[in-house]
Amino acid sequence: MLTFDIQDCYPRLAEEAFVAINTRNILTFGLTYFVNSWLAEDGALAVFNVLGVCFLAVCALTVPLWIFGKRIRSWIARNQFLNEFMADM
Repeated sequence: MLTFDIQDCYPRLAEEAFVAINTRNILTFGLTYFVNSWLAEDGALAVFNVLGVCFLAVCALTVPLWIFGKRIRSWIARNQFLNEFMADM
């Protein structure tokens, strides 16, 4: 199983890997479990439009990072709480 391989190879990142893999599994389950009935009820065009708008919205969130990325990284580096929170113990 991939989860245990990552946790064995990168023990300092085990928590993040576990969360990332479980998040992927939950999203995949949600898409396969709920989208089928939604697709049957509303049709392919409606589902495509909603999922496409969601995808474009997530992609649009990268624009502020391109513009303000240096300031955000600088602010995080100066913030004591975030440095302690993100430090591996």
